[in-house]
Amino acid sequence: ECREMDSTSFRSFVDRTPSTTGELRIPTIFPDEHVSVRCDNCRCRLQMGKTFDATLVSTNFRLLVVRAVEQQSDVPRRMRLHDERVSFPLCDIFSLRYADAAHGGDGNGLGGALSPFRANLRRSKKGTEKSTEKELKQFKPLTTSLSSMEIISCLKVYLKDMRVLFIDLRNAASASNLANHLLHFSRPPRADRLPVGGGEERSRKVPFTDRLSWEEEMRRLIPKERQSMWRVVDLRAETIHADATSYPPTVVVCAGLSLPDVREGTHSWEGGRFPVWVYAWKGTVLMRSGLPISSSSAAVTQRKFEDRIAGTHDSQAVPHVIRLDGQEIALEKIGSAFEKLHKICAVDNSARAHRYGKVWPTRVAETGWLQAVTSVLQTAADTVSRLVDHEESVLLQEGEGRDVSAVVSSLAQVCLDKQARRMDGLKRLVEKEWISLGHPFSRRLLSVEGAPFCPVFLLFLDALYQLVEMYPTQFEYTSTALVALWDLVLTGTAGTVSCEDVTEQMQLGRTSSSFPLDAHFKEPVTLLFGSVPFAAASLVTRTGRSVPMMADIIRPPTSAANVKLWNECYLRWQPEAVIKGGGPLLSVWSLDRVMEEQQEEMGVRWKMTIGTIDHQMISSCFPYSSPHDDDPVVGHSERPSIGSITSLATLQINRETDYEDYGAPTPISSPSVSIQTPTVPVVRYHSGSITVSGDGAVAALPLSPNSMESRPTSIPVRQAPPVPPKTFSRSYV
Repeated sequence: ECREMDSTSFRSFVDRTPSTTGELRIPTIFPDEHVSVRCDNCRCRLQMGKTFDATLVSTNFRLLVVRAVEQQSDVPRRMRLHDERVSFPLCDIFSLRYADAAHGGDGNGLGGALSPFRANLRRSKKGTEKSTEKELKQFKPLTTSLSSMEIISCLKVYLKDMRVLFIDLRNAASASNLANHLLHFSRPPRADRLPVGGGEERSRKVPFTDRLSWEEEMRRLIPKERQSMWRVVDLRAETIHADATSYPPTVVVCAGLSLPDVREGTHSWEGGRFPVWVYAWKGTVLMRSGLPISSSSAAVTQRKFEDRIAGTHDSQAVPHVIRLDGQEIALEKIGSAFEKLHKICAVDNSARAHRYGKVWPTRVAETGWLQAVTSVLQTAADTVSRLVDHEESVLLQEGEGRDVSAVVSSLAQVCLDKQARRMDGLKRLVEKEWISLGHPFSRRLLSVEGAPFCPVFLLFLDALYQLVEMYPTQFEYTSTALVALWDLVLTGTAGTVSCEDVTEQMQLGRTSSSFPLDAHFKEPVTLLFGSVPFAAASLVTRTGRSVPMMADIIRPPTSAANVKLWNECYLRWQPEAVIKGGGPLLSVWSLDRVMEEQQEEMGVRWKMTIGTIDHQMISSCFPYSSPHDDDPVVGHSERPSIGSITSLATLQINRETDYEDYGAPTPISSPSVSIQTPTVPVVRYHSGSITVSGDGAVAALPLSPNSMESRPTSIPVRQAPPVPPKTFSRSYV
């Protein structure tokens, strides 16, 4: 049954032993958290996993799923603050769908252990997919509160991280209360209704909101002889901040502009976002602003800004303006593309997954998400080219200058600044471009004020992932770290990435940082944040026995053919996309073994060691979901078709693939890792042996393929004894 639960039943531990009053004691982790609804006698299924009996407890911040019978999980707990395997932040809910009592009978496949999965699977094999689609439509979107008299039988909770929680409520009384509660609290009216993390530091100063932070950044990037051309302006002290509240209290502007000019600038660009300095490359600068307002008085101020900025360039040239209001990267387009991507990635039954999988490349292309990623990468490439090749200053303009300009500016700095490719540099970049300069995280990602979900920050992380994949030896952090950052933002607990702007952060005291990520995540997940290829390239370069492998500048891809779907982020919960016995962990483990075995020959001491891992426990979905298919619902007996999601996954990494089905000879049976890329070393798990392309010895990991002749060297893989994945660790000698 559903009933109100008093907040005094909270404890600092999970006590699943029934008390004399039959209460269930759960932990409280947020201030002002209280239980609103409790539902007993529920049956749940997360994605396409096993069905289990559970009690649902919903607070004003999260939904907890307490299993009736505890089960050992192969998946480690990732977050420190709460267990994301059983605790779901309400601000992470993307949409809700429900089936009423009329569509919840046994005759429609909802009887037994959530049998619509099995029923749909049988029908999909017979080819009658219309009946399957009809059943899917029986779940109606929940957009307004339900009547207390309405009886619902099932509820689907779609999360923004692509998970789906299926809840059978036929044996729970007043299930509509739970549905209404989830709907209401998943759309908080204000940012102060979001959870406050346990590590909140109300006295912490947000970087790049004071003069000292900006002056330090200017000294780091601007040549000494040019630093006098720019100055830090305190908008609050000069009573200008009231007209530009989305800016931090201090910004960097051209020294030739007077305070009255800056004050006029707040009325000459949309949102009061006049051009501000964000980065310098030798004699050129990168700036951001809103779109210029069309009026005669505003035009005078705009020309004055252009002339003063031109005076900072050797050729006295006005900055090259890049407008970011194109169709491919408009906010509406980004939101729509993600919604379509969510539909094909957050799949809740195997029949639908199989149907999408048959024509997977087409389905992905139709979403428009990869086109948006390609578009921002192309714009970043144009920005880099203007700054470096053409020696022009660049001004990025869009709307109020708070969204796509942050994406392009961040990507350009990652390409030009080696520091931004390190974890500390990524922290500084996010704090400057996203937090300080006012990206509206609360509205774009956390649905505050009922705003539509528009994951601009995810677009940046996806584009950054493309660079990490292309240049793995150039980045200290990995794709796993980017996924962790995305998941952390969706919890709403990191204060600086959960507000509208810096002004709101200071007013609410939400100043806790999302960095370092190690403070928010537990081992062994944190061991996957550091890049083994980066460490190996850095070590080999320091030996002096190789060409330098650490580049000053990297170039973003400009072709859509070089952009791929971020499987680790979008498909980590889908069984059909799982690569058993492979994935990033096994790849870096193999490279780690190579470096360990070759350190004496290279004359170096390898300090990074992952340790031993169990190949049967590890897959491409580690550490998010289990690779085991114990449930007969998951998977199909038929062969995957060419171009399907299953075939694309298994052809990448799978020792059990029957290669003859794809018209290729059967490869060597033993596992291997291939390092093959047109520009920098990449580690991929394939089958056979460890292949290192280069100039003879291990030092042969060239930055450019044209710099030397490629001569592969094969080294057999040393197999590790099976050990649970939790036991692997990184040691430092």
